Amino acid sequence: LRYGPDWEKLRKSVEQPLQKVVSQQFDKIVAISEEFTERILTIRNKQEEVPNYFKNEIYKWCLECLCSVTLNKKLGFLDLCGLSSTSDPGRLLDGLIGATKAIRKCEYGFHLWKFMETPAWKALVRNCGIIDGVLDKHIQRAMSNLRERKDKRSNLDNNISLLEVLLLKEEVAAEDVMTVLLDMFLIGINATAHTVAFIFYHLARNPRCQIKLYEEIRQFEGNLNKEDVNKMKYLNACIKETLRLDPPIPILSRHLNNDIVINHYLIPKGTHILFATHLNSMREEYFEDALKFKPERWLANELGGFGNDFQVFASMPFGHGPKACLAKELVELEIALLLAKVFQKFKIEYNYGDMQSSNELLASPTKPLKFRFIHRI
Repeated sequence: LRYGPDWEKLRKSVEQPLQKVVSQQFDKIVAISEEFTERILTIRNKQEEVPNYFKNEIYKWCLECLCSVTLNKKLGFLDLCGLSSTSDPGRLLDGLIGATKAIRKCEYGFHLWKFMETPAWKALVRNCGIIDGVLDKHIQRAMSNLRERKDKRSNLDNNISLLEVLLLKEEVAAEDVMTVLLDMFLIGINATAHTVAFIFYHLARNPRCQIKLYEEIRQFEGNLNKEDVNKMKYLNACIKETLRLDPPIPILSRHLNNDIVINHYLIPKGTHILFATHLNSMREEYFEDALKFKPERWLANELGGFGNDFQVFASMPFGHGPKACLAKELVELEIALLLAKVFQKFKIEYNYGDMQSSNELLASPTKPLKFRFIHRI
């Protein structure tokens, strides 16, 4: 399903309703981001530093936002009283973390799992089963809810979830809906959390950039709307620069539908190929001082900035073409709203040396995210 016309047909059926639902859920995503800042206040120690497990807290924020968009439900991932491991939200979080670890092990080195059931493969199957089990409950509830609303002749367009939109499409089978949800939860959550972690890191290590971002955010205090987010040019430049330096998926995988010739080499149809896209974004011919965090390079009105006038394939954190990330706009909007809310309330410091991004299919920070969140007065 992930290749060819069937996948393209499914993708087109998701794109437009996803954009509409994101707009409908905008205020909820803002509220969830505010809730995340309150969570930071709760988990900091006396030195204002968050614990080693802070990445899991970012996962929870990601999950709450995604459930709002896909299920039109708030599941309580960020509740101040904590998350029970036996609850559906707790099982979903543990399943995603377990499946992510298993994917990294399966993709590292020789792929023995293709020939035998390795421990990593068994862990992946087990954790994906947990995720499937939780999501299937919501699929069944959504189907029941749709039947009930039809019987009552209610307006189905009123506050409908992405899941319900997909279930109403005759050309989309129930198993295809699960495929879309699995992609969004497993890949989307990891990509978003990874990007947030490194934006915090780069801004913590570059106080000048953090001050400039705060000055921009201060101009939009109060009730944010989508137009406000689009006007925050420096904030969006910080996101782009982080994605360039530390893309969450540094290696893209593709399946060739046709024969192609690259550098005089014939690569036949059906070949599975990998692109190390992150290497291009580190090349000096595309980005001066390529290893430095310089958000200004994305602003046309800044010295040395090029705005949108750049080599389109030099930085491709979301891929390109018909297989590009389906939820690109959702991810960028979520991250922008979170940054606006966090930096309105906090300054961030990081005092544990250089942090790197692992060179894996689903990248991750090489150190715990022990940031200091200093409350602004």
